Amino acid sequence: MNEDIRFLLKRLQDLSRRAQEYYETTYSDFLNLNELSFFLQNKNEICDHYKLFGGYEKAERQMIAFIPDALSFDENDSFDYPIICIKVEPKNKKFAESLSHRDFLGALMHLGITRNQIGDILVSEDGAYVFCQKHICDFIMGELKKIRHTNVKCSIYNQEISQFAIKTKTISKTVTSMRLDCIIAALLGTSRTMADHYIKSELTFVNSVCVEKSTYKCNEGDVISVRGYGKYSLIHINGISKKGKLKLVYEKYI
Repeated sequence: MNEDIRFLLKRLQDLSRRAQEYYETTYSDFLNLNELSFFLQNKNEICDHYKLFGGYEKAERQMIAFIPDALSFDENDSFDYPIICIKVEPKNKKFAESLSHRDFLGALMHLGITRNQIGDILVSEDGAYVFCQKHICDFIMGELKKIRHTNVKCSIYNQEISQFAIKTKTISKTVTSMRLDCIIAALLGTSRTMADHYIKSELTFVNSVCVEKSTYKCNEGDVISVRGYGKYSLIHINGISKKGKLKLVYEKYI
């Protein structure tokens, strides 16, 4: 266990212990896929009750809510996550540059904000939606004035965050089996050899857990992320082709 993971484990255990001692829900920072994977694989030694949320359904970067035993817990309960969504948009769209995810993230990091204080950044045609920890919202609203050469303005996005719309494209392809290497090869349009390389390089996550076995069997409903290459949701198998292959229908996050 490296030093970063050891520190993460201690931090999560401390948050879980505080939840029990003070009978109140505690929250982690935003965790990336590797950190979420570590938590999900070691959750039994960290806590008994928890929920994950990143500001909207199927967010990639998420917080953990540690729920004390004293609270009546139901899977459908909602919690007051300290997450705010800020809409960042050009002051003058006519003269605005085309800004990427890296541009928005870089501008935030330049303000001295740490990565674990920022959740997903969803880039749209007219700007971006930035999910952040509640306590840094005012700072961002007051200090984020320019991204590259584009002057920007910030406002709190007040619509129902849990129903935040993300763009997906529905695609259908045939696969020989539901093995992870077959699925990755189909999703990325690459060979199974290359897919195997991504898997063994610890770049592949299924439902936020890092999977290192090419023979892992995927299921309908799984959300698969390949770091640096994209995120996908397996919808269903729509029958079998004339050549005996499975007709996989999936969504690609765009």
